[in-house]
Amino acid sequence: QYNNKNSYQPSCSSRIYDLMDSRLSNIAINYYKMTPGDVLPLHKDHYTKYCEIFKIAENQKQHIMRYVYFVENRKPGHVLEINGTNIDNWQAGDWVAWKYDTPHMAANYGNEDRYTIQVTGVIRENLQQ
Repeated sequence: QYNNKNSYQPSCSSRIYDLMDSRLSNIAINYYKMTPGDVLPLHKDHYTKYCEIFKIAENQKQHIMRYVYFVENRKPGHVLEINGTNIDNWQAGDWVAWKYDTPHMAANYGNEDRYTIQVTGVIRENLQQ
């Protein structure tokens, strides 16, 4: 798994930064592999490490966004729910996004790994309207 804890990022990371730079500041990218049987129960992210790394003040947390890009078409048993809405028919290249405190869950009840790219950042000033 590649994430902000690793000094190395895949070469596509620079393209993702360029794509998201007009929308977000303090961009963090994680390449996430969910193996069969993995379950992330319904939760809200706290972004503790992210806020520590980027020195995000408590009163700025409401401007944090999480984007999830789907690397492959949905496979049987791959589950994602965001704020009570089941996301169940994604294609490679699709994405979803939510604000920092939105409840969500993910699971892999299938037989194949599920890959996503997670991009976290703070909404740029001109987009906070």
